[in-house]
Amino acid sequence: MGRPAHPSATLGCVVLRLATFNIRHARPPGARSSDPSALGAAVAELDADVLGLQEVDVAVPRSGGVDLAAVAADAVPGRVVHFAPAIPLDGGNYGNALVVRGELAQVEDLALPGAGEPRVLTLARVLVRGVALSVGLTHLQAPRRGRTDVAREQLPWVLQRLAERPGPWALLGDLNLEPPEVDPVLAEFGFVAVEGPPTFPATRPVRRIDWIALRGAAPGRGRVPDVRASDHRPLVVEVDRP
Repeated sequence: MGRPAHPSATLGCVVLRLATFNIRHARPPGARSSDPSALGAAVAELDADVLGLQEVDVAVPRSGGVDLAAVAADAVPGRVVHFAPAIPLDGGNYGNALVVRGELAQVEDLALPGAGEPRVLTLARVLVRGVALSVGLTHLQAPRRGRTDVAREQLPWVLQRLAERPGPWALLGDLNLEPPEVDPVLAEFGFVAVEGPPTFPATRPVRRIDWIALRGAAPGRGRVPDVRASDHRPLVVEVDRP
């Protein structure tokens, strides 16, 4: 289960910076409204080669009608962006965005199975400074009455879809699951989680629910910058393979 259809590959000696960040439509902790400028500053500070964003508004009134995916892409020169809508919302859309320093190809958005709020998985082939990587970006279902059943069912489905792409592979996302629920599933599919501190809530993180997981690439230890542009903090890691 989960074996890729293509031979494993490595990243060579090039270092890539990967990051995942649930931006909660760019609303900082305690704020009543979105702050796109704070989001832009946070993305610029991360300076990631591959950045996965969740809870992204595009043309939604609650975030001032702003295209937050474009704000993230414009924060650092040379980025391209793909926005994956999950829900039509008040005349706009709400979903995830993949921001890349380089090229995006073979992009596919898939609706996640399971009950609850509609969620999506974006699969893409990313090319950064001559390094190719298959990326999966997602936001799994939030717990209902404290139960994580749907997210636990969605995770292997996501990993199977990603593993069907050519390697190496990176999964970025808010999985709404903590290590005891995630680590065994990642291991089953040959993925290794990036270790790092908790990411939620941003003011005083105690839960590790934002994840970067890799296969066919060697991660360093993740870090969680003290960024207050959302109710989550971002998870960042540099990846190399000698």
